[in-house]
Amino acid sequence: MIKFVNLDERYKSGMQDFLAFHNMSELSFEIELIASDDDVIKIKKAKDKVQITLGREYQVFRALTILKMHLDEEDFNYSESCYFKTGGPMFDGSQANALMNVETTKKILLILAGMGFNMMMLYCEDCYEIPGEPYFGNMRPKYSVADFKDLDDYAYSLGIELIPCIQTLGHLQTLIRKNHYAELSDQPSVLLVGDEKVYELIEKMISTMAECFRSRRIHLGLDEAWGLGLGRYLIKNGYKNRTEIMGQHLERVYELSQKYGFKPMMWCDMFFSSKSKKDAYWDPDVEFDEHDRNAVPEGMGLVYWDYYHWNVQHYESYIDKLKYLSDDVIFAGMARNCATFGSHYKTGKLLTDPAL
Repeated sequence: MIKFVNLDERYKSGMQDFLAFHNMSELSFEIELIASDDDVIKIKKAKDKVQITLGREYQVFRALTILKMHLDEEDFNYSESCYFKTGGPMFDGSQANALMNVETTKKILLILAGMGFNMMMLYCEDCYEIPGEPYFGNMRPKYSVADFKDLDDYAYSLGIELIPCIQTLGHLQTLIRKNHYAELSDQPSVLLVGDEKVYELIEKMISTMAECFRSRRIHLGLDEAWGLGLGRYLIKNGYKNRTEIMGQHLERVYELSQKYGFKPMMWCDMFFSSKSKKDAYWDPDVEFDEHDRNAVPEGMGLVYWDYYHWNVQHYESYIDKLKYLSDDVIFAGMARNCATFGSHYKTGKLLTDPAL
């Protein structure tokens, strides 16, 4: 069996499953773990003794995956740099109505740990349980509070931060079409900004996430709120500029996230589309001003999602625009699997390389 020297208690239960999953439980090694100030994994193997130097403790799982590839070598030296503070995938089961079950999610976490990732998001629109809201997620695949807590514990044991990713404005068509929530709608998929019952529901969403997850980061969604202010909001309040409506809602949702100790993030597309004369996300003519910058709450991370572009200059342009709005810009690409049964790996690589 593998004997670890200096393995953090946090990782012991996760390590047991990790070794079994990767068929390494029967190996006989003594592995000494050494902390370093450098963001580099170093592996030195001499017969049955292994020395692993890590800048980040969670990278022990990545190091073991590399070691497995070189088991037939008596002496082995390797080093690998880590270039990102945070990296990991978001899995969307809500739009496809095909949420990963708990067992499969744990399997994914074991794979991610071996790849060196330290974050994962579970994107949920109404696919989770909220105590006291029996119609929320009714007749939809969903995670219970117990499921979330179980997955959070499991991810923690593998050095992975499980970050809740919810929706607090748009993308809620399957919720709003239920009679119970119809009065909370502006458009068929968009909540009614300014309605106090909307913020009561959003607070329940956020408080549930605070109960279930260790992470104090939360993704609030807030993207693709098409027709914002042009449905029931228009009837109740008259016409108002989308930027003004978005700013009003953002302030309220941000305050709720602060109430529960979260550092929030959101998709960035509504900033672009609300400023675009073409109502477009990809509008190169959009320029932000000081008023726009002041509308972004301090500490709100902006997630720049871009799944489609082939040239570096496009990404640089959008990153520069967003860095004017916020010091905390996060990038999200796509593995070319969106509401389909397979991935287009060639396209995924052609898009991801320039993005990185």
